Order: sequence, then structure tokens, then C-alpha cells
Amino acid sequence: MIADTGGSVSLSGAIEMQMGHGSPRSRRIGLRLAPSLSVDVECSQPGDMFGQMRMAFALQRMTAHELTLAG
Repeated sequence: MIADTGGSVSLSGAIEMQMGHGSPRSRRIGLRLAPSLSVDVECSQPGDMFGQMRMAFALQRMTAHELTLAG
């Protein structure tokens, strides 16, 4: 629905995981949208965007490994 209406998505992966929202849905979102990265709560997570990029890369790699291991 977001892609169909021209919307965009921003992921705050580190804080989403810390606050119990589960694994960020970046893999599913990336199928139709180009998500951006953001920092939501700087007093809990670093505000540096390179750290956010490393987290997103590690998350994508983890997800790919889980899918491979699951068959």
C-alpha cells in the first residue's frame, strides 16, 4: 500500500530491535521501496549513520543466512 500511494519508509533498526518491535522488515520493504535509515532515540542508540548502515547490512546478512539454513 505504501508503494502504491507513493509513500516512503524510514527504518530505525537498532532502536526497533531494542524496544521489542522485532526484526526490522527491511528485506520485505526493499522489494518495492528503497527504505532510508534513521535514528529514533539518540539517548539509547548512537546517532552516527555509518553505525546504522553497518547494522542494516548485518541484519540483511543475518536474514539471508537464516533463510538459507531454513532451506
